[in-house]
Amino acid sequence: MRNNRSSLFGTAASVEVRDRFTLDTLGVWDCPTSGVAANSWSVCFGATTRWLYHVYAVGDAKGVFLGTTGQV
Repeated sequence: MRNNRSSLFGTAASVEVRDRFTLDTLGVWDCPTSGVAANSWSVCFGATTRWLYHVYAVGDAKGVFLGTTGQV
């Protein structure tokens, strides 16, 4: 997550990975609330998952939809 503000910003975020064809949820990674320093990035890592087909991810922070990735 990128904080473009000039002050500390606290948020919790999550990512859901889904199968592109069946729409099944393959994993959900919840990042705990943390402070993101001014003009910096914060990274939260989930588990590594192997899947043989195309997937995509959906993200949110503080209940705000962050978007959907393309097919990966």
